[in-house]
Amino acid sequence: MSVVDSTIEKSIFGGKAWYSCFGRPVDWRAVRQMEHPEHLRAIQSIVCSLLHHNINRLFMMCPIIDFDRDYSVGKKPLNISFTDTLDGWDQLKFPSLCVDDRTVELYCRWTDGVILAPGSAVIMTTADCPVIIADDVNDKHVAVLHGSRDALECPEAAGRFFGRKPPNIIEVWHSHFGSVGHSAISVKVVCGIGANDFRHPEDDSKFGEINRRRKEYYAQIGCPCMTFNDGLDLFAFIRHEFAALGVDPNQVVSDGVNTFFDKDLATGKLLWHSYRFNKDSGCNAVLVVNFG
Repeated sequence: MSVVDSTIEKSIFGGKAWYSCFGRPVDWRAVRQMEHPEHLRAIQSIVCSLLHHNINRLFMMCPIIDFDRDYSVGKKPLNISFTDTLDGWDQLKFPSLCVDDRTVELYCRWTDGVILAPGSAVIMTTADCPVIIADDVNDKHVAVLHGSRDALECPEAAGRFFGRKPPNIIEVWHSHFGSVGHSAISVKVVCGIGANDFRHPEDDSKFGEINRRRKEYYAQIGCPCMTFNDGLDLFAFIRHEFAALGVDPNQVVSDGVNTFFDKDLATGKLLWHSYRFNKDSGCNAVLVVNFG
């Protein structure tokens, strides 16, 4: 069996978890539908890797905010799903994914965050939106959050733009871990677009006024997330939101990936799918494994 190699694979949180980022050439957006043999091969490759690490459950997380505008404008609250129980998860049946009479159970759900139980893994598709991986040393779970701009908008800020009243994705996470000592929290932000390539100019014919009001609000709350060329730094935004909840900013770190720009040094080809670069390109995938 040929293997679909990850573009990045790293151990995090002292070996408690690891993550893999998969970019081009596979379009991971369609993996859930298994529309092409290449997609089945990609999942088969991941299953083999998980079984090698004795992981037997894979949760496929589909960010709902990208597909339902009621969530992006705040009419519906963002949600985080737990994997300790299978309530709300749909099981996918692919008998051909067995390896040596062993298999990984596959589950999928529309959700913008997952609290991942030990001994399991989650995979999420993305194309510029960073993935937030949060750990608490006093808890065996690992949180995996969809770090899109719309999921991150502060309630007060978004209320001025879109009418959002529910908490943002980090505040939803905090509602589950609010009693935990914040000195124990570590955060890794992976596979997102670079700030200078995520531009929000005030002279944009469609979104200029919204962008102007955004920048006013960020300046008001002291969030250093706008660059000199009107770029929106999602990592700086994420770090500010965690710091506002008492998490040490030095414990929030980025992998330095820029999905818009990064290229293979040998071939010069783009490494990642990027919606800003080409909205029809496809999606990357981030796999997170929690060893507990």
